[in-house]
Amino acid sequence: MMRAAAGEGNLARCELRPRLRGNLQWIRLTEHRSKFLSFRRVLILLLAIAAAVYAADFLSLRAGIPHRDELGSVTVQTFYAVKLKNGKTEYDDGGDELVKCSNSLLPQLGFTPCWYVRRHPVRQITIDSGNPNNPHLF
Repeated sequence: MMRAAAGEGNLARCELRPRLRGNLQWIRLTEHRSKFLSFRRVLILLLAIAAAVYAADFLSLRAGIPHRDELGSVTVQTFYAVKLKNGKTEYDDGGDELVKCSNSLLPQLGFTPCWYVRRHPVRQITIDSGNPNNPHLF
């Protein structure tokens, strides 16, 4: 009887080991899945917040809350930076230009926000006239 009892105990241990291994794999899988789901939830939450801020900014601009004009204008000084074939750069004055902008937090209606244009009153336009190391006709 002793042998039968010992044999039954070994069988019971053998049966528990695969179940235990399966449970550990399942636990690891659920931990990985929960990390992925939490990352996904955070990403969805951030996208929802960004969409809500953009929509609120748009509605604020269109409704005029607080009372303001939708579009403004800022004077910007323009320079042309022309890269010559000899490697030098020539700077030309393009004059002052009146730029339309939106009175909003984010770019709206196809215009840059006025607060951004006011902080960048000088615009440089770069024109490249060719590479001296790679001459070509066309």
